[in-house]
Amino acid sequence: MINPNELRIGNYYIDLNGNPTIWEFGRHDWDYFTPEELEAISPVPITDDWLEKFGFIEMEDTVPEGYPTFRPPMGRSRIYYTDTTEMYAWAVYEGLNVDEQIVIASLKYIHQLQNLYFALSGEELLLSAQ
Repeated sequence: MINPNELRIGNYYIDLNGNPTIWEFGRHDWDYFTPEELEAISPVPITDDWLEKFGFIEMEDTVPEGYPTFRPPMGRSRIYYTDTTEMYAWAVYEGLNVDEQIVIASLKYIHQLQNLYFALSGEELLLSAQ
């Protein structure tokens, strides 16, 4: 289950039929859902494929666990999977040395990624034209 409080209009979630779908409801619309329907809504896990769909570019370096690193469409940062937390880490860095980084968030789901991207950039994270 995903808490509807975490969803903004435009966020992806898995609908009752098991399909990734865009959330189009405001807070006042929750009354139209039954508790069972709200319980059945689930988050979309972040995967490398989803990152590429959003325009993140795979970098040549990897993290120590050997997973690929992706550069977001904005800013001096990167995102990568880590075994330690079993989540994706969003790290920002200064200068040219990506080893000197600060992890600002650990993410598991696409809606979390979309919300963080909006908070950092002021822009929506949209699927890139393929």
